[in-house]
Amino acid sequence: MLKKTLGTLAILLIFALPASAANMKMDLHASYGATSFHTQGATQFAELVKSYSNGSVDITVHPGGSLGFKGPELLKVVKDGQVPMSDILMGVVAGSEHVFGLSSLPRLVPTFEKAKDLYNDSLPLYKKAAEKWNQKFLYAAPWPPSGLVTKKTVNGKADLANLKTRTYDKNGAAFLRILGGAPLSLPWGEVYSSLRTGMIDSVLTSAESTKNGKFWEVLGAFKPINYAFPLNMVTINMDYWKSLDKDQ
Repeated sequence: MLKKTLGTLAILLIFALPASAANMKMDLHASYGATSFHTQGATQFAELVKSYSNGSVDITVHPGGSLGFKGPELLKVVKDGQVPMSDILMGVVAGSEHVFGLSSLPRLVPTFEKAKDLYNDSLPLYKKAAEKWNQKFLYAAPWPPSGLVTKKTVNGKADLANLKTRTYDKNGAAFLRILGGAPLSLPWGEVYSSLRTGMIDSVLTSAESTKNGKFWEVLGAFKPINYAFPLNMVTINMDYWKSLDKDQ
């Protein structure tokens, strides 16, 4: 399904390109590593755009936050054109635009099917919010449901007391604080080393991120709690988007 969506979006992007945009190059920021399926999805999108444009449009995906931008600043970074495109964990930028925190509200939806319904209902709001930040909302993709990765198995609320847990947004921090935990905010690239040094004891994340982060090397248990089904979105700076022409 994601492959079909990416292909459709790639075609729409190419149909909008002007003749003057030959050999157009754009950078796309990706916070997660090259093995993350979100980064792989962005890479596949870039490859489709290049293929459909016969090589005239070249999107370079920069994985692992290698461009140096941090998650919470990405709306402004793309708005200002510091990077033309970005893959963004929506909840991370909810501090700048609250509607992007909808998908990470705790226990709001219990299944992928309900999460998809929430996305479809919220899509007009997402598009409007992106436009407010001088961006075109291209597509979104879900994460697997969030769980807790810990050193010891969590069996109840008592096990969360003062547990130093890295969360990915303010919703997660508020949720764990209510349960007695001690949430912390850290860039993704610092999570593994913080686990190694004992700065944090656990991570609120998905099984996919647990695998890619190699957290099994320092933690011993994953507790699937279906806390939320968060989304990543890919946006493009509106000035770049509006410079495209359907007549190529």
